[in-house]
Amino acid sequence: MAKVKAPRQVAAEIREIKQEEAKLESNPVEKVLHYGAANRKQILSILGGILLVSVLVGGYLWYKGTQNEEANQKLAAALTLLNTGQPQQALDGVGKTTGLRKIAEGYSGTDAGNVAQLHAASALLALNKKADAYKFLESFDKSNDAISANAYASMGSIKEDEKNYKLAVELYTKAAESVKNENTTPQHLLSAARAAALGGDKTVAKQNIDRIKTEFGTSNVAQMLDFEIAQLGL
Repeated sequence: MAKVKAPRQVAAEIREIKQEEAKLESNPVEKVLHYGAANRKQILSILGGILLVSVLVGGYLWYKGTQNEEANQKLAAALTLLNTGQPQQALDGVGKTTGLRKIAEGYSGTDAGNVAQLHAASALLALNKKADAYKFLESFDKSNDAISANAYASMGSIKEDEKNYKLAVELYTKAAESVKNENTTPQHLLSAARAAALGGDKTVAKQNIDRIKTEFGTSNVAQMLDFEIAQLGL
């Protein structure tokens, strides 16, 4: 059985602890040193964990950069085929040239691999394979920029051709919201209005027409709205 301390002994120890705490509070440096000594193993463990994470992150970034450079080299060769009117060869690859499909799939975590998604879609559209092109456009990692706006608009066009007008309106709207300017946004809004009208939703069609009038009244598209409204039966 543990020996029970006398009340006076306990009281004396409590006073000693409080005096030590007061001393540490009045001396921040000593307080830090005291904490460091008392928690040395824990601190070393935390520092070791931080160091390990830093090494892992650094290694991952190096690997990702290497992969991106490799993907860029392969992408350049595939684009030569695409730009010379050989969409099928660009897609599948020929000789030592890796095809856009493999680049997009094999380097999906890199910027070059992401761009390959778009070029693969372009090649498939050139071959009139719209459903396959849509899959690559959908996989493309989008942000708020002109390239993403074009991707959304292309997806909207494909769905409009499939007579899926509701989804087409959503995609055209995303294209309009990705980048707002007087050159492209009014055109995307007009496309949304057209798809809505074709789908029988004249309310949404008019809403998009009104947005062009109020937000982009000086744009070229706005100058032709009367003709477009007549064409859409609005």
